[in-house]
Amino acid sequence: MLFHQDTLGGLGLAFLFAIFAAVLGVAILLPSAPIEPMVGVVKAFGVRETDLGSYGIMVIRSGDALYDVRMPPRADCRVGDGIEFGRARHWWGYTAGVNGFQKRVCFRQPLSQQ
Repeated sequence: MLFHQDTLGGLGLAFLFAIFAAVLGVAILLPSAPIEPMVGVVKAFGVRETDLGSYGIMVIRSGDALYDVRMPPRADCRVGDGIEFGRARHWWGYTAGVNGFQKRVCFRQPLSQQ
């Protein structure tokens, strides 16, 4: 026999624990409701520092709320531009984000004709 009987029991218990942890992790990270599409206006830009490095953020105003959203790498946005983003509800609150795969993240108001 390659493994001792106690080793097989321990491996089975470890496997069940790993499955439980994976299911719990997915349940925590997935939104509890469908992502709500929103429209806002870019108010400011900034940088967020983490242990893994830094990344750009945009501050977006939508209604009476401000959202800090991670800026996609190729976003051509300016302060005052309109932006479409999504808000997801989780058990700890809301998160907001921009779909970085769309061709244009921000849109500008057309210039008035004079």
